[in-house]
Amino acid sequence: MAAQAAGARIPELDGLRGVAIALVVVAHYCGEVEYGIHWLALGWAGVDLFFVLSGYLIGGILLRGADLRSPGDASSSGKGTGGLDAAKRLRALWPSLRPPVLGPPKMLITSIGA
Repeated sequence: MAAQAAGARIPELDGLRGVAIALVVVAHYCGEVEYGIHWLALGWAGVDLFFVLSGYLIGGILLRGADLRSPGDASSSGKGTGGLDAAKRLRALWPSLRPPVLGPPKMLITSIGA
């Protein structure tokens, strides 16, 4: 494999991601989950592989973002856009975070009031 430019898409990782998804699908629809065929029980490996790839890719994006800041930038000293980055991430994740954050208190209040 030739050297990749920073931020370039790596097709081999896309292939591994496809293998991970295929392992989970096969385990659910052709293997252990549906029919009890234990030698096809590799869904856990697909999930683990997918999480490892996601962590690698997201970590690279975060590190690349830190590298793009110049040494004289206010954000490199702990001040500046660091909070804005966190706020953008929170705003992007809020729709998926709403049920686990707001759901338990609402259920607790409903169960106490009943």
